[in-house]
Amino acid sequence: MFHGPDFYLVSWGAALISAVIAFFLVTRVSWLQRLIVRNETGRSALSPAYYRLGGAVLAILFLTILFADIRLERSAPFMALCIGSLAIIVFSIADDFSHVPWPWHILFQTLLGGLVFSSGMQPDFGLHVSWLPDHWLTISALVGIVAWVILIMNALNWVDGTDGLMPGIAAFSFATIFLLALRPEVNQPAIAILSLTLLGLSLGLLFFNWYPAKIIAGTGGAYFLGFALATLALYAGTKVATLLMVLAIPVFDALFVLVRRLIGGRSLFLPDKAHLHHLLLARGWQPATVASVYLSFTACLGLLALMLRDMGKVFAFSLVGLLIAAATMLLHWSLRNTQKVS
Repeated sequence: MFHGPDFYLVSWGAALISAVIAFFLVTRVSWLQRLIVRNETGRSALSPAYYRLGGAVLAILFLTILFADIRLERSAPFMALCIGSLAIIVFSIADDFSHVPWPWHILFQTLLGGLVFSSGMQPDFGLHVSWLPDHWLTISALVGIVAWVILIMNALNWVDGTDGLMPGIAAFSFATIFLLALRPEVNQPAIAILSLTLLGLSLGLLFFNWYPAKIIAGTGGAYFLGFALATLALYAGTKVATLLMVLAIPVFDALFVLVRRLIGGRSLFLPDKAHLHHLLLARGWQPATVASVYLSFTACLGLLALMLRDMGKVFAFSLVGLLIAAATMLLHWSLRNTQKVS
């Protein structure tokens, strides 16, 4: 059934306005302000004071808007999205006020992946493995979903190293899913409503998170938006490849950092300054410039994801990976030479 613009814009408007109002009020409450000591270049040295609880605010607004919207069917995937968001509220508050050790983060992400699997959502990677026994198909689906949720949540979390980066990338990702859901051959109004609601929330956060940021989403905010993206891609059934295409930069950056940590014998989960945005900042780029470049490329990848078919997405995704690898190695080489000279 065709729906006019008002059918969707009401969700976007409600989310955007409520997010702007909520973050405006939160940044006026003095006791919520905490000094954050982080290793993230471009933040701690220039503007160390941030307001916390951005992630909890996002998830609370999302749940409020969802349960007030009578157009959405309370299906099992819908309830998994809501229960996961509620769990992220609790976890993000705990992490904001008392640092949660990394093993608990991995356990929490794994449980969220299990929650998504239990709702009946299935990964669609275009593989035909009907010859496998049923129990192996079930195990493969569980492992695939858990790995998918962990990948997307951490990709967004690790890209949140300078102002404006994470919510901007999330906004373009939700916009891409929304446009794809509107296509006649897809025609998923529920996915369109959910993605547009999350787009409005992401833009509301971006307004306060752009350099110099007044509030950060923190780990909880990245987890919430990452979990929502991972779930929507599975909920919709055919958007896994599209989302991977849009998130190619943070996904490849996360994978390359993991490989470097493995080669260097360092912990996979302890933070460092090896991410691409850290390298650009170390070369003297301004935070706003880094965010603008990232978001420009993400917008182009979103358009490509909407235009290309399966094999085209695979080729473009691989090409982006090669370009990011080349840029990362070049930056590392340049920084090492600069340090030797100095």
